[in-house]
Amino acid sequence: MRTGHLRALLAAIWSDPRGRRWLGLSQVALVGMVVFDLLIPQAIRGIVNNGILGGDFDWVIRGSLYMAVFAIASMLFATANSWFAARVGEEVGHRLRVTQYSRIAGLSWGNVDRLETSDLLVRLTTDVNQVRTVTTNSVTTLLRAPLMIIGAFLTLLAIDVRLALVMALFLPIVIGVLAFYQRRTGAPLYRDVLARFDGLNQVLQENMAGVRVVKAFVRGDYENARFDGHNSDLRAAVTAAQRSAALLNPALLLVVNLGLAGALWVGGGLVIDQQIELGAVFVLLNYLVAVMIPLVLLSVLLPQIASADSSVGRILAVMNEVPDVRDRPDAPALRDAAGGAVRGRVVFENVSFS
Repeated sequence: MRTGHLRALLAAIWSDPRGRRWLGLSQVALVGMVVFDLLIPQAIRGIVNNGILGGDFDWVIRGSLYMAVFAIASMLFATANSWFAARVGEEVGHRLRVTQYSRIAGLSWGNVDRLETSDLLVRLTTDVNQVRTVTTNSVTTLLRAPLMIIGAFLTLLAIDVRLALVMALFLPIVIGVLAFYQRRTGAPLYRDVLARFDGLNQVLQENMAGVRVVKAFVRGDYENARFDGHNSDLRAAVTAAQRSAALLNPALLLVVNLGLAGALWVGGGLVIDQQIELGAVFVLLNYLVAVMIPLVLLSVLLPQIASADSSVGRILAVMNEVPDVRDRPDAPALRDAAGGAVRGRVVFENVSFS
């Protein structure tokens, strides 16, 4: 998304006190969720070292209870984050719809003719809904991956520097695979899908709004063929995107398995040499898998943000539209014959009919 469009969208969120409040609460909940996600492997570490290897079943029970508490706390914070994020998205969508509608209501006929009625309907519905969805997903996902990576790396660094190095070698490979997918296939194909969907929606809006004209000029066959063409283009774009996504999952699974193999290789050797405890290896394995989830979610979100550029641009075009006919700054107030304020009534005097 271009910087100017992103700034305008963030300003729309931040200028609304309710949106600002929900955004802050959602990020607090996100931090809480990440903290408890990072604590779960620590509980596993205690179970392995003190419970299983130490032969202390009470430690196993206690560690399992810790894991359950951490998992429930993480779920509660995740639920709160999703709920607050939904409120942020709805506030943004509501504000954009109201602002756009007010602007359209104040435009002149010339402005409406240039923008086209069907296009205005798309901007008020499809474009706003797309921006709302991207806003909600961004609030729940955008900071999760960086926080998880930083927390996992610092935790491993405190346990053993060599384990942190394994994480440092694993992450660039995963990020490289996701970046390659985004740049070469994911983002372009996703933008193409949304562009095809916009075209299909615009044809549908035009036909529904002008159905009387279509029937009057006997253009039903032509419009059916036109709709079928846009629908076929959408099917082809979605098929291409799904085919590309089908290659991403096996590639990520391969990278994860290689990372786990490398972690067991390095960590297992350190355990055999009695340089670290076995529980630390379990922490590393859990963090490698846990970091993957927000990274994959982030890889899905970034193309959505990029593809939302056109929607934000179209919305801003309506908001920045200046009416062709508008009052002069020094225009006097409209008064009736007696000099009073105009009440907006229509009076018929000396009117007859024959």
